[in-house]
Amino acid sequence: SSAKTLDPRMRSHRRTQHTGRFAFSRARVFRLLERPRSSRTALAFFLLIVISILASSITYGLSTVDSLEDSPALLAVEGLCGVIFTFELGLRIFSTHTMRALLTDATFHVDVLSLLPFYLDLYYTARDGTEIGASDSVPSFVSLLGLLRLLRVFKLLRHYSGWRVLILAIKHSARPVGVPMFAMLVT
Repeated sequence: SSAKTLDPRMRSHRRTQHTGRFAFSRARVFRLLERPRSSRTALAFFLLIVISILASSITYGLSTVDSLEDSPALLAVEGLCGVIFTFELGLRIFSTHTMRALLTDATFHVDVLSLLPFYLDLYYTARDGTEIGASDSVPSFVSLLGLLRLLRVFKLLRHYSGWRVLILAIKHSARPVGVPMFAMLVT
């Protein structure tokens, strides 16, 4: 119960008066995304995201093996995960009350950054007219951006109250701790 009140996105969502069918739908989608235990559908969606995160992390690790690098099965799993994460991001954008709340949410940035390698790979593939993952003109920095896919693991942390307490503590102590940290870096 106390963990629910620690999340400012939830407090601002409850405070605001919603009117109309569209606003009701946004509130239901918000609950689906932010409260996995609120319904069976929310729990099923949460489990889909967890399984997708695990599958994506495993396929990324397996893609570093030379013999599996361009495996069609791994590319298919990564493509499916990309579609699922894009759908989740779209729902998150739809359910957000204000753009400011969305842009100040660190987990939103994790979502966007973890999808970036997927869409850059699609872009270079479409540009070169090759199969997915087979484009030779992909810049090396795009390959390094593949590490951003591992940020998806942090998406799981948004549902644990201990993580929220840690984030709040960091936010409240960032400025006082920043000055000594800066002094340590300079010396």
